[in-house]
Amino acid sequence: MNPSSTVINKKFVAKIIENNIYYIKYNDKIALTVQDIKHSYNAYAVLSKGKKLKILIEFGILSTIEDEAREYAERNSVPVIAEVLIMKTIAYRVLAIIYFKFRVLKHPVKIQNSFAKGIEWLRSIN
Repeated sequence: MNPSSTVINKKFVAKIIENNIYYIKYNDKIALTVQDIKHSYNAYAVLSKGKKLKILIEFGILSTIEDEAREYAERNSVPVIAEVLIMKTIAYRVLAIIYFKFRVLKHPVKIQNSFAKGIEWLRSIN
């Protein structure tokens, strides 16, 4: 992988890990702000080169998202084929499952507890 296929930010690392899979890993113990979401969307735009991809998002342990950032993300989503959220703690997974049950989604979303399970599910989506 060449350096141009990776975006490094103070709160995340984003890269293309397979031909059509964008991977973003957030650091542990951070609070995501609107600006962080904008940076991650910009990283997606740069790395995807305008192509619609599958996304694997891995959240760090004890990381949170501010209400304003969550609301911004809801209003300004990027076009994707499918999305996996990796959350290592059961409490975060339960909250995410409940959250997505009450949202109208434009693409398939899955909550997983490991990278391996997440990538396996994404590979199964055509």
